[in-house]
Amino acid sequence: MSDAKYPKDKLELESPDGLEYKPYQFAFLEWWKQRTTNGYRNLLEASEMGIGKTIETIMIMNIIKNPDPRFLIVCPAGLKINWEREIRRWSTKRNSVQRIDGEKPIDPAKLNQTNTLVINYDILPKRTQAVLGGGGFKPIEGRKLFLTGTPLINRPAELWSLVKACNPNGLGSNWHNFHERYCDGYKNRWGGWDLTGANHLDELQIKLRSSFMMRRRTDDVLDQLPSIQRQAIILP
Repeated sequence: MSDAKYPKDKLELESPDGLEYKPYQFAFLEWWKQRTTNGYRNLLEASEMGIGKTIETIMIMNIIKNPDPRFLIVCPAGLKINWEREIRRWSTKRNSVQRIDGEKPIDPAKLNQTNTLVINYDILPKRTQAVLGGGGFKPIEGRKLFLTGTPLINRPAELWSLVKACNPNGLGSNWHNFHERYCDGYKNRWGGWDLTGANHLDELQIKLRSSFMMRRRTDDVLDQLPSIQRQAIILP
């Protein structure tokens, strides 16, 4: 199910006029609902770039039954405009969205009228109080969806932060066990840990996919993807 192309059951979800979701995106939504029902608060969508992870996230925003939802999107600065545009385009609940840029003052009154904030990683530490403590804006507590097309670039040690966040009582419950088992970790002669190795990768992938991670390659869903499209991107 963690690499599903089609949902097992037919899901009804309203889409904006002229737009439609792909079957593999419904499969993601089905997976997300199943995992959250099973008690996972944080999940990882690690499908390759081009799959449409942004749209999948907005699908979740569209089905949240909270009468007054709040969403916080944290992303690279260059993607904030894209997130704002796609939320306005795909939202079926008229979610209001506001970008937080640089050091510009944040109007608490305007903040209270917004249910979706988009902010970049590097300024979040400086603006946390202004964003989360400046008014009535409170994201859904304790529920996160991590998005990345490259969960592991060089070695399994790079996964630890995500593993710890998504599965703190399972795979991420013991730092030493994880790094010794999957990173071939050991103490070097200076007393520090060498975590540059890799081991039991097939086992690790099975545990990730069977718990909190979904990953699909573009080749897996190529028959559902549209033809190559070119789009002008406005840089901030």
